[in-house]
Amino acid sequence: MCTELEKKMRNDFTNLQTPSFIVRKSKFDDLIEEMIKATYKTFPNAIIGYSFKTNNLPWVILHAKSKGLWAEVVSSDEYKLAKRLGYAPEKIIFNGPVKEKSEFFEAVKSGAIVNLDSHRELVWLSSMDNSTLENSMIGIR
Repeated sequence: MCTELEKKMRNDFTNLQTPSFIVRKSKFDDLIEEMIKATYKTFPNAIIGYSFKTNNLPWVILHAKSKGLWAEVVSSDEYKLAKRLGYAPEKIIFNGPVKEKSEFFEAVKSGAIVNLDSHRELVWLSSMDNSTLENSMIGIR
């Protein structure tokens, strides 16, 4: 049980410094559950990813991961963060034009879904040995 002081502190947002993020875990859980149900009702084979660009606080990401959401990243930094937070490469969707060559190659080789966003990425892909592309999941945005 919470003390009165704890209750007051939880609801007193007047002294927050900006930027601040307030995450109501129960609301977040409800929204995730609603999204999953609505998506799978129409698209049973869909993959739902959590956008790191939207909010890359590790607790939020790990909570989304615990609910079965994949990592949706748009840069090499976000790709590295997903791996640090325990995402298997095959549970990462790598979008965006800010991919570094080394992460691009690693993601393609390790089974991440990699969406090509530029001509240079097409050139990188064409330079790869076909045998390394057997488990690759490539899309074009």
